[in-house]
Amino acid sequence: MQFTHGWRDTKVVSAAVPLGEGYGWNRLDARLMAESGAGALLKVTMDLELSTRDGGTMIPTMAVELTGAPNGHSASTKFFSGTITGKGYRIRDGTAVTPAVLREVLRTADMAAALRTALAALKAREAADPDYALLWRGR
Repeated sequence: MQFTHGWRDTKVVSAAVPLGEGYGWNRLDARLMAESGAGALLKVTMDLELSTRDGGTMIPTMAVELTGAPNGHSASTKFFSGTITGKGYRIRDGTAVTPAVLREVLRTADMAAALRTALAALKAREAADPDYALLWRGR
């Protein structure tokens, strides 16, 4: 189940794009890579999952995806993707969610450390796989 609700009844804006700009080499991500000279884009999304466990918990989640140039009309080259889930933060009754509380909930230093660990493990697996070097030789 998924729902969307604007914060304090603010307007929710759709991320829909015109059909001619949503596919293939004319897509926003493809144009961004071409104009910037980048070979890939790192997409990071931070979310807070709200749970009723323990009287109310906010659980930080970071989705990470490294994509490259389009390899067709509707798909980009995906180098890797993953999700990192942080420790839950118990919400106490009457606690205002201020920027300071959000920093404590998100634990960005912990999430960044988990991402570095995951990337190091991924690079180690690549180095250990002889087919990986063969596939990427000369590219």
